[in-house]
Amino acid sequence: MSNSIQNRLVITRNATKADLDKVVLIHCLSFKGFFLTSLGPKFLFEMYSAFMKDERYVFSIVECDHEVVGFSVGVSEKFSFSTTLG
Repeated sequence: MSNSIQNRLVITRNATKADLDKVVLIHCLSFKGFFLTSLGPKFLFEMYSAFMKDERYVFSIVECDHEVVGFSVGVSEKFSFSTTLG
């Protein structure tokens, strides 16, 4: 039972810039063949970086035993997404 969740430390926390490379990797592995993934890792890095800098977004990281294993991004209020892109 050493792989049991009972023996692991799982936490959620706010994302930091140090998480972005792992977030991009998780995105690419999880969303193969999707449009945003096809735009490449550099685009994804910039997109997630922009989400982190904008206080209207909630960007959370999931860690298991101090390793980033997942993430989520959501909005804290309704706004026009297209206006944030430029």
